[in-house]
This record gives sequence, structure tokens and C-alpha cells, in this order.
Amino acid sequence: MEIVVVRNKLCGGEWLRSEEPRNYQFDTSGGVSIVDLFCGCGGLTFGVLEALYCNGLAGSIKLAIDNNPHALEVYKTNLRVSEDVVCKADIGQLLSGNLGECTQSCEKALIQPLGKIDILVAGPPCQGNSNLNNWTRGDDPRNQLYLKVVRFVELVKPKIIIIENVLKFLH
Repeated sequence: MEIVVVRNKLCGGEWLRSEEPRNYQFDTSGGVSIVDLFCGCGGLTFGVLEALYCNGLAGSIKLAIDNNPHALEVYKTNLRVSEDVVCKADIGQLLSGNLGECTQSCEKALIQPLGKIDILVAGPPCQGNSNLNNWTRGDDPRNQLYLKVVRFVELVKPKIIIIENVLKFLH
């Protein structure tokens, strides 16, 4: 699938200034399928939905995972998804295998109902990799959680992967 940005409909601030909410098309059968790991309140997925909308495509959020129940409530409200789409869980337990290992039973249970995934968005914790963090930088157990995103990619093989983090993450 190729997404072409229509020049006169570029995603921009126009929708932020509008008082009319976007009527995003949600298509649970044939839309562009999206999974959101470390979803928080849904900012990354909101951006993807806006890009799809501006290009006349429908989005289908298949799964959103985070361990913060308050963020998940905001996610459900803002992105109008049902309770069965959001998952409050420790992603380390859901994706218990390491890179290159056989698929674990809990991983099979997670990915089997998803079917094909077009877009994976993920915002793994960045606090431990941030130059602003002088307390646990370099020694934060969350620093390795990005590997769970890589594990998910290994298992599901989405067409597009969007990972947001801080610059130091590249090194």
C-alpha cells in the first residue's frame, strides 16, 4: 500500500484551530491497521489518523498497550476506541521472548487475533535516555524497553514502523 500526501490537504494546524472535531473513519475490516505500543494518551496514533484522514484513508486501531490506566482512559476517550482495543499491561510480560527466540505462548495469544498490521507506532519510555535525567541516566531499567518494540516487529512484521524517543536513543 502506498500513501501519497495530497499537497492541498497536508496535515497541518488547520484542524487544531477548528471547532469541528474530525470525523475519522474507523474501519475494523479493511482500513489501515494500527498497533500502538507504549500508547500513552495516543498522540502518535492521533498523528497517524490525521495523516490517513488527509489522504482519504480509514484507520483501524487493533491494539493499544500501556501500563498507565489514566493515560488509557484518555486514549479511549480521544480516539473513540472500545475497551477491548486497549490493554493495561506490562509489555515485558506480554512480549516475554527475546530477539531471535521462538514465539512464546503469551506472545502468540497477543498477536494471533491481530491479523496483518500495517502501521506500528511506539513511544517507549525515554526518561533514562534523556540528557535532562541526571538521576538514573544510563542505569534505568526502562532503557531496554525499546527492545520489546523490536521483538513485536520481529513477530508481526508490520509494513511501517514509527518509534518516537530522544536523540540519545540512536546511540
